[in-house]
Amino acid sequence: MVVENNTKCYVLFDFNLSDNDDKGIVGVFYRKDNYNIDTLEQIWDAYGTNLKDDQYFSKIGIKTEEYLNREAVNPNILLHKLIDEGDEDAAIELIDKEKDIDVNFVFNDRTPIFSAIDSKLHKVVGKIITNEKFNCATDDGFEESIPQSLLYSYYLDETCGLDAKQEANVREMISTIVDSGKFDLNYVDVNEDTLINIACTKPNMNWLVRKLVEREDINVNCVNDLGWSALGNAIRKNNIEAVKLLCKRPDLEIREKDRELAKNKKIALDKYIKPVPFNKTTEAVVASASDADKYSEVFKKVFSM
Repeated sequence: MVVENNTKCYVLFDFNLSDNDDKGIVGVFYRKDNYNIDTLEQIWDAYGTNLKDDQYFSKIGIKTEEYLNREAVNPNILLHKLIDEGDEDAAIELIDKEKDIDVNFVFNDRTPIFSAIDSKLHKVVGKIITNEKFNCATDDGFEESIPQSLLYSYYLDETCGLDAKQEANVREMISTIVDSGKFDLNYVDVNEDTLINIACTKPNMNWLVRKLVEREDINVNCVNDLGWSALGNAIRKNNIEAVKLLCKRPDLEIREKDRELAKNKKIALDKYIKPVPFNKTTEAVVASASDADKYSEVFKKVFSM
């Protein structure tokens, strides 16, 4: 039976109960949600008591798929719905089951990865980015990459108020994304910032700064539209630990602008700089800067100090 506002009503008779049992006749109401999917809205017994939050169907042994025909739902849309509802296990099961599912499908101007990030579903994030069809070059609409958007949305917003579990989930998401090898971690955003430029502005991101600095493929010298590099950002924010980490890089460019700022901030920049030992290996690198294997050896020696 279809009632007003695109709502459907079904009447259930439980013949296992006596005629005078208030749950012998139950009215079940479904409404089309934002995904155009029938979604359970209310369950009323004979006395007008709403049973929706009473786990009514579970108690009588009926599973969700038995009364919600999700087989007929476009799996690309269903993925969005499950993520938005925070049903992490169901979302992962759907991705595993539907081999042709489009994990980049845009619905309501969003892709599943950003919905999963907003819902802090780190296991779903991991599942999506390892999918062979995933487009890791997608941005958040503001020309921020996925790693940058994640940093801006959470760790750099001090008003977020994340609890310990949420913070752990966000950190897990960042680590998964950074370690996946699928993303351009030197991506330059609309502000001409890279991931390490952003991370250096907050001490609570120094675990990420350490992870990035130890990677040879990370450009530590990118300058943003305000004229600041990662080192400049660390100095500006008095993030001494980040300054120390950056100064371990043999390819770090320390500009006069950085030195002047450090002096004004009373930061003894020179004491954190660890020069590369001048030996035969170093001479070889200087003589042949294109020799990647030798450069790598120097790099490893610097980090082993």
